[in-house]
Amino acid sequence: MSAAPNGLLRVAAFAACLAAGGCLVSETPLFDAGNARSKPLKAGQYSICSWSSDDPDEGECNPADISVDRSGLYKLSVEDDVVDARFRKVARGAWAAQFSEGGDETHYYFGAREDGVFTLTMMWCENLPATLRDGLAADGDLVVESDNKVCNVTSARAVVAAAKAYARGEVDGERIYLTFEREVAAQ
Repeated sequence: MSAAPNGLLRVAAFAACLAAGGCLVSETPLFDAGNARSKPLKAGQYSICSWSSDDPDEGECNPADISVDRSGLYKLSVEDDVVDARFRKVARGAWAAQFSEGGDETHYYFGAREDGVFTLTMMWCENLPATLRDGLAADGDLVVESDNKVCNVTSARAVVAAAKAYARGEVDGERIYLTFEREVAAQ
């Protein structure tokens, strides 16, 4: 992963999605204060690291400032990059996450907390169970193109269903991760 300014969040989410194709995206955010108010992260300073299951030793870490308002809207700031995020709880210790930045597409992740570390996993269209993907497409909640390489999500229901499949361990394949570790203030 590159260490370009404005980089970590954009590189991990947007470049990986564009390069490999297949992540869950929507043209506009599907989560809002009415359907996604969960607060799995406390406000503060974090170290956010991005890495791939194909090469876990080649990660990139950057300091980040995370704030959250009363409605559950997060602002994740890495260098000059600010990304809006919302979380919706889908199971115990598991969330569907929405990241949006300016006019770019909105991307969706599966979030989980383990051993004090919060991890986001980019949700990939082609890795979803075929029955789930085909069912969501038949219901109009997912527009699948290019042999399952592109999935445009049209409802919050589809994002939640995909995140639940990740939570149940029904998803295989390469994964792109972002880990969030809270930084401890110097004594």
